[in-house]
Amino acid sequence: MALGFLEGPELRVAAANQQLCAMWGHAPDQVLHHPLLAAVPELQGQGFEALLHEVMTTQKPFVGTGVPAQLLRNGQLTTTYYDFVYKPFYTVQGEVQGVINVAVEVTAQVVAHQQVQQLNEELLAANEELKAATRAVEQARAEADLQRQQLHHVLQQAPAMICIFDGPQHTFQFVNPPYQALVGERPLVGKPIAEAMPELAGQPIFGLLDQVYQTGEAFEASEMLVQLDHQNGGLKSLKERYYNSIYQARRDLAGAVDGILVFAYDVTTQVLARQQVQNLNEELAATNEELHASNAEFLTGNAELGRPGLVGAGQHAVLQLVVELPQLELGAARAETERQR
Repeated sequence: MALGFLEGPELRVAAANQQLCAMWGHAPDQVLHHPLLAAVPELQGQGFEALLHEVMTTQKPFVGTGVPAQLLRNGQLTTTYYDFVYKPFYTVQGEVQGVINVAVEVTAQVVAHQQVQQLNEELLAANEELKAATRAVEQARAEADLQRQQLHHVLQQAPAMICIFDGPQHTFQFVNPPYQALVGERPLVGKPIAEAMPELAGQPIFGLLDQVYQTGEAFEASEMLVQLDHQNGGLKSLKERYYNSIYQARRDLAGAVDGILVFAYDVTTQVLARQQVQNLNEELAATNEELHASNAEFLTGNAELGRPGLVGAGQHAVLQLVVELPQLELGAARAETERQR
C-alpha cells in the first residue's frame, strides 16, 4: 500500500513510503520535501491537484476507484489505474495541515475488467448478429417452406402425372394424384420403384432412371409403351399404355445428382387413333389397288371387243339392236302421238 503526506497549499511531500515513490516513478530523494507537482510533474493537468485542494477546503475525504493516471513506467508515460483515498489531517490546534494519500495500483484488474467488458460487448454484438442471422435463416426457411407448399399444391393440381424420386434406388418421395392413379391404392411414397412397381422389370424404365441419375442428363420419351398393373391384379392384369415423359435430374446444393423429377402424359388414345387411321389408310390403299387393277382389266376387255373380226354374228346382231333400239322407240312414240290426235 502506498502512503504519503502532502502539506500546505503547495502540497509539499512531507512523507512518502517506497511504494508511493515507485508508484509516482521517482526516487524518494526526488520527491521528499518538494511540492507534489514539482516532484511529479507528470501529474499536471490530470485533475489530482484540484481534488487535493478540494479535500483541504471542504475537509471531506475523496475516494477514487479505478482512476487513470499518466505516470512514468520504464521512462515512458503509461496509463495506469488506482484506487485511492484523499483524507485531510490536522495540526494539534485542529487546523487542516494537509492531505493523507493512501493508494493501491489496480491497473491489472482494470485492464482485465476492460478486456472482459470488451469481450462482453463483442459477444453481445456477435449475439445480435447471430440473432439477426437466425431471424434471416428462419425467414428464409419460412419462405422456402411457403414456396415448397405452393409448388406442392401446383404439382398436386397439375393434370400431368408427376413424381419425384430420391437417391440411387429411386425411392418415391412425391407422387401427385394422376400418377397415383396409375396403380390405384397401391402405396408408393417411401418405397423404391423396383419394390413399388415390380411389373416394370424387363421394361426400359429402370434402366432409364439409372442412366439419368448417373449422367445427370435429361431424357425425353415419346409414345413409350409401358405395361402396368393398374388394378393390382398381378401380371395377368397388365395393360399396355403409351406415355410421353421427361426424366429430369435433381441436384443438391453441391451440384451432385440426388434425385429425379418425372413428368408424364398418357397418349394412348392418340396413339391408338393414329394406328387405326393408319390401318384404314392401308386398307383403302389396298382397295384402290384392287379397283385400279379391275379398271385396267375392264378397259382391256372393251378394247378387245372393239377390234374388227373379233365380233361374231350373234354379237353383231345384239350390237345392231342396241344401236337401232333408240330409233325404234322414237318412231313408236311419234305414232302414238299421231293416234291421240
